[in-house]
Amino acid sequence: MNVTSSNSLYAGVQAYQNGSRTVEKAGAALASQTARNEQQALGATTNSQADLASELVNLDVGKYQALAGTKVMQASQETLGRLLDTRA
Repeated sequence: MNVTSSNSLYAGVQAYQNGSRTVEKAGAALASQTARNEQQALGATTNSQADLASELVNLDVGKYQALAGTKVMQASQETLGRLLDTRA
């Protein structure tokens, strides 16, 4: 059986990158929505409030996705370290 940690490391990196992109997109959407609301001078509609709430949720989703990716990378490195220690 060929066991490699590169696959799990790659999966962790991908999860981190996807989470980072999600946070970046949600942050940009929040900033633009906030700017639009300020231009409307307290005319924030229910729809724009729902958009803000949705982007805040996306922000948290991205955060947890990136955190999960870092946990996977850390576990992969620890596993590789243990395999090397056992082999030596």
